[in-house]
Amino acid sequence: RVTVTVPADENNVLIRANSDDNHYSEVYTVVRNGVAATVSDNDVYATRASVRFRCGANDPEHAVNSKVLISTNGIDFHEHASKSVSNNIITVTNLSPSTKYYVKINAHEGESAVMEFITEEAIQLPNSDMETWEKTKEERYFECWDVSGWATYNPMTTGNTGTRDHTAYVNRSGTAQSTNKHGGSYAAELRTIGWGAGNSATNSISSGNPKYITKGMLYLGTSPTRYSDMETEIQKGIAFSSRPVSISFFCRYAKKNPADYGAVTIWLKDVIATGSQSNLDAANYTKVTVPLSYVENPGKAAQIYVEFVSSGHPDWDTRNKDWFEVPSFGNLSDGKFQGSSLFIDDIVLNY
Repeated sequence: RVTVTVPADENNVLIRANSDDNHYSEVYTVVRNGVAATVSDNDVYATRASVRFRCGANDPEHAVNSKVLISTNGIDFHEHASKSVSNNIITVTNLSPSTKYYVKINAHEGESAVMEFITEEAIQLPNSDMETWEKTKEERYFECWDVSGWATYNPMTTGNTGTRDHTAYVNRSGTAQSTNKHGGSYAAELRTIGWGAGNSATNSISSGNPKYITKGMLYLGTSPTRYSDMETEIQKGIAFSSRPVSISFFCRYAKKNPADYGAVTIWLKDVIATGSQSNLDAANYTKVTVPLSYVENPGKAAQIYVEFVSSGHPDWDTRNKDWFEVPSFGNLSDGKFQGSSLFIDDIVLNY
């Protein structure tokens, strides 16, 4: 007679005998009595948690007909009706973020032990309403905008020096504060621009004029200061510990070329979820919701990255007047190289 200790979880026990490391008995299943349930920390989100469940022989109907009893003080339990069942997993929904819960399952053969967990925080992105801006540099015909909590290409596109570095076609913010907004006082305008020392106002665009062309960028990370050092200066993502189900925002598009459109990308690391959408081209402010697709059994989040771009079409940097407005001949002031503009406002992470 052999006595063994088995795990205190919801699974039945499979057992077999082994003689001399090469003679095995048949595998026997020890069907547990009573109710068992466990919840992993990775299965606890901001507004839901998944419980792995077993009741006796684990008849599929046991999970469907079970009751979820919930408490926030560990004493007063009540039935929580918001749930879904898939096989032996019960997902408890409509929970509150950043809240400690005590949960037990009442089923055919009794009640499980009490489980404890704390839901994730429903974290929002910094300056998600696009209201906080600062001018870090200002000339007569351009300014360098800083949008709190976000990175842009602005320190790079406004950092050239030359004989006409005060002009709009040499230095210009690709992402700027705009009063053309959805809510509040401001929105972000992301614009595809030409820039660079040595540009000329000749009412034309060519392979060398403007020197550089870049998309308007609004993203989470670090901003570049030099075109030649972009790959090393840009870091994508910020620290983030929650797992949203989608991202929503309001946007409108002012296109230079009829084929152009804006785009958005989002991911959570270590890469556990991704989402993206192109064809952001509504003429008036429109709400867009992009779902996040998670890997199977995702772990906790460590970073989040969100990126909006003013031009998503593959031919966005075509150097002709179909894609860019150009400075008129001799306009050494507010003349500019500009393509399409994407306006972004009121960003929300949904949980």
